[in-house]
Amino acid sequence: MRSRAISLGVFLVFAIAGSSPATAQISSVPLTLRETTGTCAKDCTGWPFCVLSAKGACVTPLQELTRLQLAGDSEVLHAFGLRLVQALAARKDLSSDMGNVGRDYYRLVWQGTDVDGKPKAFQLLVHEGRRPDQATRLNGITTGSRQRLIDILVADDEQSMLHSVYVSTPVANPLLEQIPDVLKKVDFLGFVATVRDRTNLFAVPEAPTLPGARFALYRPQLPYSRADVQVADAIIVPTTAAKFVHGADELAMQVEHREARTSICAAQLAEAYRHAIATVALGEACQAAKNAEDGRDACGKALENALDEAYKEQVAACSREPNGAAQDPVLVVDDKFRALVATFGQKIARNESKLQNVPDTRYSFALMTAVMVGAPTLGATRVKVDQGTLTDDPLPSLLTMAVVNIHPRPYDAAAFSQTWAERVRFFAGATITPDFGAAAGAGIAIIRGLAVNAGAAWLLVSGPGPGETIGQAPVDKNHPFKLATGRVCFFGLSYTVK
Repeated sequence: MRSRAISLGVFLVFAIAGSSPATAQISSVPLTLRETTGTCAKDCTGWPFCVLSAKGACVTPLQELTRLQLAGDSEVLHAFGLRLVQALAARKDLSSDMGNVGRDYYRLVWQGTDVDGKPKAFQLLVHEGRRPDQATRLNGITTGSRQRLIDILVADDEQSMLHSVYVSTPVANPLLEQIPDVLKKVDFLGFVATVRDRTNLFAVPEAPTLPGARFALYRPQLPYSRADVQVADAIIVPTTAAKFVHGADELAMQVEHREARTSICAAQLAEAYRHAIATVALGEACQAAKNAEDGRDACGKALENALDEAYKEQVAACSREPNGAAQDPVLVVDDKFRALVATFGQKIARNESKLQNVPDTRYSFALMTAVMVGAPTLGATRVKVDQGTLTDDPLPSLLTMAVVNIHPRPYDAAAFSQTWAERVRFFAGATITPDFGAAAGAGIAIIRGLAVNAGAAWLLVSGPGPGETIGQAPVDKNHPFKLATGRVCFFGLSYTVK
């Protein structure tokens, strides 16, 4: 009877009802909320639209974020990001969409330059209750949850746009370990083109002003509360017509010293393309279409036609040149200029990142060994049959239990170090030995996985059955016992099962 009861108790403690749902990866695009723009005063006041740097210079939040990112000090970067979020949440024009800073998560996204000076999109996840080592973890957020994730684009201009794709893969999927690189399957260039089509053709050049910033808010749509989330960001920064032409000039000089260095035809084609782009971009074809609804298509078509005409004219006049290069220099130059025209010279910064969207832990399983404290309180004398005689069977002083830890405050199980929320717990479960029963109490972790505990257990013990006498042979040899209860207090150690 005892062995069956013990087996049942262990099963009840560790059984988890339900099965993993058969779900698939879901791609989603954040909802656009609202934005705000501002500038600094001459004395660099006007936070959060400008920042007085450590060197005393008045810089934009984007510049300061980039500096701290490249400096590699995650503590300072996280603190600055949180201070920026708090300042935005305090603004009346953003407060309704910023949510609750003490509850929600915020992902700052901005375009900076990497160590090689190339444009790159950076991100920073901040939350009031998280440390920098938890900067890739969300707390089981979904589209309908009270807790939210807000994306914030930090920019220096009024034209930049952020476009993100979120791909959520549920952790419960048994194929989680074999998740393919889904971002390679996302039409990244497709959604970059979509964003580019929603920006102005050429930004209107403005007179130099004091430093300022623009913040745009977005809300990601997260379908699963327990998932691996891959994010692809693209930030499009528009350019002016003059900068576009200047970019074509620089490209012409570059290819003439590299790809076209050994080819007169390729060098002449680069020069012809440079001239064609300047003529069209600064001419009526693009300037008149700048504010029209179909202006981008009209200007783009005019540029493509100009390149086609230049190609026909230059290549027809060229004689075949002996060249040992793996690729035809003329075709290389053609590809480079057409790629420039396809983006109108706009800067496109990309970034791919991964977030873990897992609810904070409130429950955990543990195995416990404990020693009884004080004398047990039994409803009947614990007995056994020994050599045909009913004899006393005192309770051993050691108990083993399988329990469920219940933490009053949820905690991040993947945090680098233990918090008090993880250390403090109550527990409830079943005793395994010496008899089956129920146990409850409280504990505190010494180190991660090991805790000291104190509590009480209510045991089901075997007492003498009706008409049975201790020290004599059982009257009813088939059923010599009756079920009785007992209570003991204990102190012990537990090991959390992972």
